[in-house]
This record gives sequence, structure tokens and C-alpha cells, in this order.
Amino acid sequence: GGPQRPVRRSVAVVRRRGSYPKVVSFEFGWRVLETMSGNIVTVFSSIKGIAPSLCDSNPSLLLNVLSDPALDGYGGTVEFDPSRLQEDTKASLAAAEILITEPFVIAKLLEHVPS
Repeated sequence: GGPQRPVRRSVAVVRRRGSYPKVVSFEFGWRVLETMSGNIVTVFSSIKGIAPSLCDSNPSLLLNVLSDPALDGYGGTVEFDPSRLQEDTKASLAAAEILITEPFVIAKLLEHVPS
């Protein structure tokens, strides 16, 4: 019974409190997401199954799923160049309260735009 959790992957959940983002672990992030009905969760990931898995587990989640040519590839060949982000993607990432993405994407975003 009940919804099944997605397969654990190397995914970070970022929750913005005030002006600073806070990275939380996937397990803690999952518990946060279970209670986040009504909040918009932004998904920017090369792992295509994350958004459908979230919808299956909690249909009341509001998802903003971003796709951008700056994040390209799959498996061990994923590349991310934040300097190539489209303007609408930049705006969505900057406004995200809860962001689900790979840890290396967060690192490159913070290197590119520390705030």
C-alpha cells in the first residue's frame, strides 16, 4: 500500500530560506516534499524520472519542470554550462523556493552566480 519512493539517486534538494539556499539531504528532502503540498517544487535535472516519480507519489505537488540546453546528456555523460542558460531558466532558478537537481549542478550554479 501507499506510494513508493523513487530510486535513490545523487540528487540534492535545495530549500531557500531568506536570501540563502539551504541544501538538504535526499532523505530529509523527501520528508520535506511529502509535506510541501501547495508549494511549487522546481525540478532541473538530467534524471528524467524525477518529476513523474514525484507526481506519482504526491499528486498535489505543484511542479515547475525546467529543460534547458545548458544541461545536456544522460548517465555518465551529463554536462552543464551555466553560462549557456536561457534567460527564462535563469529567472525560474533564481525564483525557486525548492529546487531538485544534481549536486554538481548546484555547485556550478553557485560558482557562476554565488547569490
